[in-house]
Amino acid sequence: MPGDHLDQGISEQLEEADLILFLASPDSLASEYCYEIEMARALQRLEEGTAKVVSIILEDCDWKNSPLSKFVVLPKDGKPVAKHPNHNEAFLQISQELRRLLADIGPKPFASPIRQTGLENLKVTASPSRSGNITIKKEFRDRDRGKFLNESFIYVRNYFEESLNELEARHPEIDTEFRELDADRFTAKIYREGKEASSCSVLRSEGSMAGKWGIMFQEGTAASRNTMNGALSVKDDGQALGFNSEMFDQTGMFGGRQRSQGLLSQQGAAEAFWERLIQPLQR
Repeated sequence: MPGDHLDQGISEQLEEADLILFLASPDSLASEYCYEIEMARALQRLEEGTAKVVSIILEDCDWKNSPLSKFVVLPKDGKPVAKHPNHNEAFLQISQELRRLLADIGPKPFASPIRQTGLENLKVTASPSRSGNITIKKEFRDRDRGKFLNESFIYVRNYFEESLNELEARHPEIDTEFRELDADRFTAKIYREGKEASSCSVLRSEGSMAGKWGIMFQEGTAASRNTMNGALSVKDDGQALGFNSEMFDQTGMFGGRQRSQGLLSQQGAAEAFWERLIQPLQR
């Protein structure tokens, strides 16, 4: 609450909680407060048997070389949420597992929040029930879709450039090449032992086969607007903008990707394209 002492408030919650979630990311592991104070006390309570601790891997980080490696983490197999093309699938898996755990922990006896105030005999009534179905459909205009596409293409471009740099840094036999042809197009190449192993072109497109707003993927670096192997178009689910979760090529399926529920985020779209580029090196 406003005016509360931050350290004291966090400490009290750590001591009272039945379930503590540690959200693992490079930032949280690098934070002295999160790592050496919050996580240390949480794991101490776990060892004492007074609380459950669950680690949720949000992004790639060095959690396997931390105390978190001793325990089962979420999502399954420690695959970071950020690595799931559809983040909703990862969070659904997390919420389902947490529900199972909460059912095992069982309900905690209700404690009145007004105890020790001199009003111990005051009757506490529950909050009135209400429907959880209170969302309404949002309307997205052409300007919204165009802006989202522009921002998403920049995200995908940066995602590819950083991923190529990291791939080259980790594997001495790999060389990469990233070329920005213009504001709407870039190409990427991966060489193994000097021989081209995979390449692609990615194009931002309006009024094309990708739909009125979309991002197209081509194998090779011709970067032609007339052909493509796959595309993602901007869609909305009535609440937010995203990309359709299917991409088709001449065989009817883009990179073997199956239909997923919901829309892809910017990162999900970038990873879907990146998977197509990296696949030849993983077979």
